[in-house]
Amino acid sequence: MTLGITVDIKRETFLCQEPVEGVVRIRNRGESEAHFPATRRGTIAGTFRLRNLETGVERLQDSRSGEEGGIDSLPVKAGGEETIPFRLSLYFGEVSPGRYDLDLLVQDPATGIVTTSNRQSILVRPSTPTSLDLASRREISVTGAWVDLANEKPELVYGNFHLMYGGGVQEQVTITSVEPGCVPVVSTVVDPDQSRGWVGWTQGEQLRFALAEPGGEATLLEPIVIPARGTRLVGPLCPNKKDKDSCSSLLLGSVEGEGGSSLRVVKASPGQAELGEAVPLRGAAPAWIGNQILPDGSRIALVVQVDGDGSTLSSVAWSESSVSAPESIWKSAGSVVAIDSVSTGEGELLGALVVSTRREDQAPRLDLVTWSLEKKEFKVREETELGVEVSPLLARVQVHVNREGVPAVRFRDGDGNDTVIFEGQATRLPVEWRENGSLSELLFLGGATPFFLCAERDSGFQLRQLDGSILSRGI
Repeated sequence: MTLGITVDIKRETFLCQEPVEGVVRIRNRGESEAHFPATRRGTIAGTFRLRNLETGVERLQDSRSGEEGGIDSLPVKAGGEETIPFRLSLYFGEVSPGRYDLDLLVQDPATGIVTTSNRQSILVRPSTPTSLDLASRREISVTGAWVDLANEKPELVYGNFHLMYGGGVQEQVTITSVEPGCVPVVSTVVDPDQSRGWVGWTQGEQLRFALAEPGGEATLLEPIVIPARGTRLVGPLCPNKKDKDSCSSLLLGSVEGEGGSSLRVVKASPGQAELGEAVPLRGAAPAWIGNQILPDGSRIALVVQVDGDGSTLSSVAWSESSVSAPESIWKSAGSVVAIDSVSTGEGELLGALVVSTRREDQAPRLDLVTWSLEKKEFKVREETELGVEVSPLLARVQVHVNREGVPAVRFRDGDGNDTVIFEGQATRLPVEWRENGSLSELLFLGGATPFFLCAERDSGFQLRQLDGSILSRGI
């Protein structure tokens, strides 16, 4: 065979589940046209060999596995070169953390002679995700940021997930080393056709931002000094409509010397971040606060404040340059312990919240309230008692709504039992999720059906159904 074969992967190191992609370069070293064995689909007709350098185990995989139509040929002109892309997971499935060599063996159909390519080194690093923040829970492709604790120094990672059967982590990029307690906040994607987005976090007394693209690069902005103790970013960050390479959000902080809280706008753009003037937030410190981008591009923050008289839900309108005074839109005698909302695309928000009401010598009563908000008019759609028995101490409550505004409630009681309620059905989550302390976040498959994105020690993420069974494994 007059053909030279080279396996070329641009970089050597990958995080667990990060796609390992490369090309096979075929060079004709002869003086006349030659033919390289290929499949009718245009992929390589050969055998990949993956060798684990730590265990010595070799795995061989025919590149034609699963294809129909037999072997075809790829013509290569004299002195010319052709390239055929490949993705390692298509041949070997999941590749666990470790150091590997990869080469390709190709047999000439005419002579039976086997040509072996170069050996390409690959290092797959372990990944133990924590502090996951997601830009959305209802789209087919969702971006998020998390802190990876598997290596000597924790690293901030930004990536996207394909939330369909057979999907998982698609691409990711490491932004920088961070402190173990880092809590990232992500933006919605800058461009619907891309997964590029902003990530913000606090580090010591500094506020940091990065513009990142999974599978690409991350650009770090110069840090700015946090204006007050206890300051935190409100999520999600909101890409600016006119300048897609900038984003804005709110900073929730304390009012020095006066007590109480304040809100101010922070704007991040390549090279810099700017702070606006602080606006006092009267009443109790927010128990929950979150941004929502409306279809017309305007932004509001929903704020929950809880005091001795119960809970107040307020709406705060804000822009890239200013923050308006909060407007109370709903009150309850109980304590709001969870809230979520989704924009319908028609100017309306559909949401749900969970209210906990203490009862003497009894477990707290949990009520689920679904609601809508349109043109500043708040309406309760339905209010129902969840009707589940929980221990007197509620350790954690979450509610998330799918794209139709249908809520899924997750709660953990004082005995450590996790339960999800969706469309009137209660499902107890597997005990091992509690015992191994793994991260698990509720999302919606196809925007409608609830399932969990679970993190595992050293092995990245798994998609699991409510009964704990694996939906798919991201590679």
